[in-house]
Amino acid sequence: MRSAGSWVEGADAASLVGRLDKGELVWRAFVDAGTAMRRCRRFAEADRMLERGLGAFPNDPSLLYEHALCAHDSGRYPVAVERWEKAMRFDANLPSDRAAMCRSGLAANLRELGRLDRARSVIGVARTLFPVDLVVLSEAARIAEAGGELEEALALWRIALASPNPPLEWVQGEIVTLVRLGRLDEAAEALAAGQDRSPPPPGLMGAAGLLASAQGDWARAIDLW
Repeated sequence: MRSAGSWVEGADAASLVGRLDKGELVWRAFVDAGTAMRRCRRFAEADRMLERGLGAFPNDPSLLYEHALCAHDSGRYPVAVERWEKAMRFDANLPSDRAAMCRSGLAANLRELGRLDRARSVIGVARTLFPVDLVVLSEAARIAEAGGELEEALALWRIALASPNPPLEWVQGEIVTLVRLGRLDEAAEALAAGQDRSPPPPGLMGAAGLLASAQGDWARAIDLW
């Protein structure tokens, strides 16, 4: 089964074109153009391009994946839920990281819509299918926190944070969970560790403001926010 990739240039492109039939070229043009537009946050154009592709290749896993991701990235969560559910019917033909994203993306959108029971169900299956996928683990942590299961959320954040170069968002997730648990000393340690990065990440200011307010340091919280 085909999977989306980056278009190559120069002599490599000429060689590739010689090996692809017309249908393959048309399919690849739709996938790569839609992907590029989405990454440039040109969501309406990406949608139109991907929908044209799906008109020609209605069950193509890569087009369905990109179509769902376009709605996800643009914050259209009800639309994304519908698209993820369709993409999941064909995710056996996607690379494992994309198949995992179909399920974690669906769970994330359900969480954003307040449908926590369904989100828990989806992420539970995803953790069984993709037990070491860090995107799945981080979404499981968010869902646990949203449901008030703070100890479970903290355990999941710490598993995810043990990976090399974890995203700043995960560091923030751990700090926020620790603050909500009232474990302010540990939150301060996690914040200090995050601020030790070079250069210090400005995105931690929100987490630092939350910690300062929990410590009753309102002047510092106001400065940070």
